[in-house]
Amino acid sequence: MQEVLTVVLSQGAAATHPLERIDAVARRAMQLLDADTDDSLFTLFQALSEVSLGYSATHALLAAVLCELTARRLQVPDFVRPVLVLSALTMNIGMAKEQDKLARQSAPPSTAQRQVIRDHAQAGALMLRDFGVANEDWLDLVGLHHEADETLGLSRNLECRRILRCADGFVAKIAARATRLGLSALGAAKAVLVSATGAQAGLVRHGHCG
Repeated sequence: MQEVLTVVLSQGAAATHPLERIDAVARRAMQLLDADTDDSLFTLFQALSEVSLGYSATHALLAAVLCELTARRLQVPDFVRPVLVLSALTMNIGMAKEQDKLARQSAPPSTAQRQVIRDHAQAGALMLRDFGVANEDWLDLVGLHHEADETLGLSRNLECRRILRCADGFVAKIAARATRLGLSALGAAKAVLVSATGAQAGLVRHGHCG
């Protein structure tokens, strides 16, 4: 799954049959999660430190698993959760190559890389639309997954956007970089809480993320 997702994310607009492959990864990931949740989490946390595997894909898989577990705990309806998982798998498709480079490089992000980071959410949503994604919830979640202004986007996705943003931030903070060590799970949760506000902070404070 990690290898397939790495190829799709890194190829971006040039990927062949991307939606079918992403959907297959999502389905298999949920099957493995249901079969053994602890083993799934352990495997993904271990893989996160192996940047040679492709950091972007590992980040996406772990975020997707955390989103699913959090959504179950919050009793998000069954028909909503698959879109949240797909969004987690693809939220960084607009910067996957740069994300892998940033995980390996010891220098701070360049000006060009910072621009890619700023633009990647909307770039990812546009790429998914070009792939043929017609699900507006999927596009909304990917396009706004870093947006703190909760008046934007589809109001029905607000809870899922909070979950996705929380999981994304948590995984980013536990992941080590060439320039820093990763935080512990508790440290990452505290860091996410410090930067969160309102209902977003409530997700972390009550243990629903991380």
